[in-house]
Amino acid sequence: VALLIAFIFKFYPAPGILNQVFEKIAATLIPCAMIAVGFQMKYRLSIEKLIPISIGLVLKMAIIPVIFYTLKNAMGITGLATDISVIQSAMPPMVTAGAIAMSADLEKDIAAALVGYGLLISFISLPIIKLIL
Repeated sequence: VALLIAFIFKFYPAPGILNQVFEKIAATLIPCAMIAVGFQMKYRLSIEKLIPISIGLVLKMAIIPVIFYTLKNAMGITGLATDISVIQSAMPPMVTAGAIAMSADLEKDIAAALVGYGLLISFISLPIIKLIL
């Protein structure tokens, strides 16, 4: 229903007051998703769950950025856009994707831990990557 309404407002502008209401609702998305992920996160996980979490975080936040950085240098590409691309590849897993995975009952513990621990690790890993660039 929201998608259909969005298509309609693409061609016919929404009234000013309605636009303000939509902006207020949209501003609550990230805090709601973070709260949902935080409530699902467990700090003591079994080894069976720690292994896929570790693999996922190492791949997402270390190996993929190293591959992009190596390719960037091998091709001789420089510039702000390529540096930002490397930094973006090192970002933690998406909060919204984790919330959607949890709502679909896809390993709630792992999805929450990937988002939560990824966010914490990014406070250390992203400045290191920035220094390397």
